[in-house]
Amino acid sequence: GAAMGAGVGRATEEWVTWLPGDGQIEPHAIKEMSALAGQCDLIMLMREEARRDLDRRVITLGMYGLMRLLLGFDPYGFSGVFMARRSLLAGLALKSSTGVQNYAVVMHGRRQGARVAQVRTVIQPRRSGRSKVANARTTLTVLVDILKLRLTRGRG
Repeated sequence: GAAMGAGVGRATEEWVTWLPGDGQIEPHAIKEMSALAGQCDLIMLMREEARRDLDRRVITLGMYGLMRLLLGFDPYGFSGVFMARRSLLAGLALKSSTGVQNYAVVMHGRRQGARVAQVRTVIQPRRSGRSKVANARTTLTVLVDILKLRLTRGRG
């Protein structure tokens, strides 16, 4: 989260995006998102998955339910990867050290009246590293970030 926020803050080109390094999202997804750049301001990469472990599904569904309840935002299917016009992100303070800030970007874009598109991609099994969300400490940190996002009305 912190690295992505720093990258967005230092971006100089018209479009801003990122790609996680664990191999779950193939680089061609960025090319597919780029193809829509002339038609919109924000492109959300939506996930298609063949199968997830039960514990991961429970955590994900719990987080989605909490976000719907507290933020009025239904993140179902959003991979957390986006491509946005840099001008759309101007003034958005990304403070979270978790992936919650990815949802803040989408919420901000919608609030600003951005034209939003979606691209679907298959999420591959992780090629390196481990999930950082499947532990109590990270779950608590994410919960705190969601509450902060609620208190700031989705402004980062």
